[in-house]
Amino acid sequence: PMVYFAFRYAITDTVRAHLVMQKNAEDENEDNDALGNYSCACLTINWIYAASQCIVMGIFVITPHVYGDHWPTCHPSEKKCTAEELEVFGNHVKLMHWKMRAHSACFLQFVPTLCITMAANYFEAHLSGIELTRIQWAVLAFYMIATTMETIFASTAIFLYQGDYSQLGHWEDNFVYNKYFMQCIDYTWFLSLPLASHFQPPSPDL
Repeated sequence: PMVYFAFRYAITDTVRAHLVMQKNAEDENEDNDALGNYSCACLTINWIYAASQCIVMGIFVITPHVYGDHWPTCHPSEKKCTAEELEVFGNHVKLMHWKMRAHSACFLQFVPTLCITMAANYFEAHLSGIELTRIQWAVLAFYMIATTMETIFASTAIFLYQGDYSQLGHWEDNFVYNKYFMQCIDYTWFLSLPLASHFQPPSPDL
């Protein structure tokens, strides 16, 4: 359903944005070049959003390799491991790195894409003559800052993690950032989503 509605949104919003700007261009006698550039920008953003919704579904296809799933019995912290067992352990760590990073990438690419799409609706309303309040601009700024922080810190925390994912050893020592700091970043971003959605300016009547 999410993918279907994303494509329906892309189609409907592109048509709506073109009609609104066409009406504004006729009222203000603007040239067709500006209208064409605006319609092209809306079309690009909306279809990137639809494609991003398709990619985010990959989180259900590529699942993280969890501890205990064909995990070798020997851990490097144990001195009884043979060279062959250590090689098996290393291969499993590489596999888990790939799965976790691929799984996370499917979601993380959606974070900035959603922000660009929602921010475009704010700026479109402003360009269409709809006056935005200071609260709306403040919410948009908060949402964009939260999205930027989530994208940067979550990406680096996941892709730079070099731990072995096991319950043995000191895997928390390999965290890129403090876990409580990352929780604050995550919760701040999730909090900004309903705020940005609630204060989003309404579309003008056609």
